[in-house]
Amino acid sequence: MIGYLEGRIIASESRRLLVKVGGVGYWVVVSEKLQGKLVGEIEIYTYQVANPRDGSVQLFGFENLGELQFFQLLTSVNGVGPKSAQAILDGSDVSTLASAILNENVDVLAGLSGVGPKTAKRLITELKSKIEKMPILVQDDGEMSKDAQVIEALISLGYSGFEAREVMRDIARDLPIETRISDALKMLSKK
Repeated sequence: MIGYLEGRIIASESRRLLVKVGGVGYWVVVSEKLQGKLVGEIEIYTYQVANPRDGSVQLFGFENLGELQFFQLLTSVNGVGPKSAQAILDGSDVSTLASAILNENVDVLAGLSGVGPKTAKRLITELKSKIEKMPILVQDDGEMSKDAQVIEALISLGYSGFEAREVMRDIARDLPIETRISDALKMLSKK
């Protein structure tokens, strides 16, 4: 199985990169947010998925081991395929997803692309105990990430998970949580 590539991007199309490694080109399926970050020489973690129906093989690419591990967890859940798992990761960061599962926050998960309330509950049921055993995904103090706290606050104020995650993209990450919530509310009130 191909687990890591180091090479040069020689072509790019919608959610796929052609990475040249030692004279061989590999098509790698990546998230939209990762595709926007990668140019030129890259290092990327990969997960190889074979489709038994048509015999095709795809490589899914990730920025770090935490994303790769979370992708593997997501695809272990019944009904969550590789494309759905990648869409979930594209909609939020790993620490926010892990926190939402650990805190059984259905609203945060259900707001993600392709995840409804039933799938969100299934993710929590099947992944909570696994995530608790993965220190790379859980902060040392056991608290939710700052992003997850802001998103949860916005949801408790009546905004959808989608709205909360969208506005988070435009807010500086180095601000205190209270300031981030205030800024998010100002942005959401203008929409």
